[in-house]
Amino acid sequence: MGSFFHGWRRKVGALTLLISLALMTGWIRSWTVTDRFTIRSGDHVLHWFISGNDYFGWVMIRSEDPFPASFCTGWETTNYPLFSAVYASWRSKLGRFRSLAPVPNPHVIIPYAAIALPTTFLSAFLLLSKPRLSTQQKITEGIPEN
Repeated sequence: MGSFFHGWRRKVGALTLLISLALMTGWIRSWTVTDRFTIRSGDHVLHWFISGNDYFGWVMIRSEDPFPASFCTGWETTNYPLFSAVYASWRSKLGRFRSLAPVPNPHVIIPYAAIALPTTFLSAFLLLSKPRLSTQQKITEGIPEN
């Protein structure tokens, strides 16, 4: 089994497989639970990392007034969609990357499938492809003398 991981392709393939499994876990969890990780950067700016409804996203929320102390860095699990802070309505179709209403908050929302499926296929390619033969030739004869 140890000889299977010789070379960079198999090692990178195993790493991308672990990343893909983590993304698939988040994707399946997002079907029933909405998670939000809040990072406060100053009194007027919040960053949300949101997972829910088959999507992963980042939202920066700015305010002219300082946010109260209750908006602090932390993890929160809810049963309602937090993407409503970003857009008026979102179509849950694979490949839709835009909101249907203009939004004042900068944001990035990506379907889990757009990240998880390509990393799965990349890891399968790297793990299952045959390693190339070394093109370096061994010197079997001594160096000829003049």
